[in-house]
Amino acid sequence: MTTGRERFVAQIEKAAERTDIMPQDEVKRFIRRACVHLRILHNELAAPLPPQTDRKRADRA
Repeated sequence: MTTGRERFVAQIEKAAERTDIMPQDEVKRFIRRACVHLRILHNELAAPLPPQTDRKRADRA
């Protein structure tokens, strides 16, 4: 089963191939949607670390 991230990447790749034939408003909508998904992925990756990891990092400092 594919993850949401893999599906998203596949959608971007597929849509990028046809942006030259897409109407301009559809391209804009696609870009806005991609930005929303990228923001969500960024927030997932920027989530705070578990407390144990934070303690280890503080010990090294």
